[in-house]
Amino acid sequence: MKKLFIMLAAAATVVSCAKEQTIVADQGEAIEFGNVFVDNATRANDPSYSANDITAFKVYGTVNNVNILDGDDVKKTANYGEAWSLTEAGTDTPIELYWIPGADYKFVGIVDGDKEGVTKTNVENKMPLSVEYTADGVTDLLCQTITKTAKTDGTANGLVAFNFNHLLSKVNFTVKNNSTEADGHSFVVKNITFNGATKATYDVVNKEWKTASATGDTALTQIAVASGAASADLGTEVLFIPGEYSISFTVDILYNGNVITSTNYPASPTTYTHTLVAGNAYNFNVAVSVGELIEFTVTKQPSWADGDGADDTTLTL
Repeated sequence: MKKLFIMLAAAATVVSCAKEQTIVADQGEAIEFGNVFVDNATRANDPSYSANDITAFKVYGTVNNVNILDGDDVKKTANYGEAWSLTEAGTDTPIELYWIPGADYKFVGIVDGDKEGVTKTNVENKMPLSVEYTADGVTDLLCQTITKTAKTDGTANGLVAFNFNHLLSKVNFTVKNNSTEADGHSFVVKNITFNGATKATYDVVNKEWKTASATGDTALTQIAVASGAASADLGTEVLFIPGEYSISFTVDILYNGNVITSTNYPASPTTYTHTLVAGNAYNFNVAVSVGELIEFTVTKQPSWADGDGADDTTLTL
């Protein structure tokens, strides 16, 4: 078991990196992590995290502005059952870390699926001040900063408990068949394109997204609605960097499997834009039927998880 010790000066200020010291005046109360929550639940076929999905996350930490943790792992290990354990990065080796009475602590926790494209940037004392994210539609990003002054009255400091926030926006796209009969007509919505941020930086300190460093097209899977079927959707929601997007798609109307009309929406030079907000879920609805105008609406879901809500905006094309 690896132990991290801290050398203190007379005024109880840290004078050297914890991972390089082997002297401690009084070990006292161990720092423990646990009770991980996520601000909104998720459901099946959902690329985003719920608390039950998280088995490990990265943690960075300082005490009195001196680094003590640098991307180490907090995770549930076989050695500790269902309890959370602080371990060395990439290993199951536990780390012991202790509170210093009266000292100021800061912890940053990041959940990013351990996938390429999510990297810490702009660091101070090995603490990430920002996180660079490259959109791939499926990698969720959660982050929280916790600051705490260790108690001096002998009472317990309690767990360092992360209540993570979803930093992305979640999108579904649904095609609704307004035809009343299975008369041989079917519909395909294709070339679904969101043009906007593909890479951006999240400001950990100010808890906000900075201006995107790259933009471009994100193409979604086409959606087919069989004759007589009520609706169809993407099947799996897509995660986006928050911000404004230009949205376009093509609607094919088929009869007995043959395309009888194909129309691009919105018609050039018209542009349809919508702003996605961090932590919000959206359902883009396309209602189609033969001989009627196609209606395009956007429903802001009342929660990240699921549900129906009042239309946020409506556009008839």
